[in-house]
Amino acid sequence: MKGGAGVLETYPEVLTADEVAEVCRVETRVVRRLAAAGELPGFKVGKEWRFHRVDVATFITPEGRSKPPG
Repeated sequence: MKGGAGVLETYPEVLTADEVAEVCRVETRVVRRLAAAGELPGFKVGKEWRFHRVDVATFITPEGRSKPPG
């Protein structure tokens, strides 16, 4: 992985919403909202969101996003 996404190498292949929030430096609720809106690829295990590390890496690179979270 290149650039800012390199920090993800220390994380497991599947991340929790809390872990993604830590990487992105946002609140967990922002991660959940992005996932629910389909802006951040993820899947639910019961009521909890999970995210593939490669999808998070793509999301946080400038080329991987069309607009900033808001």
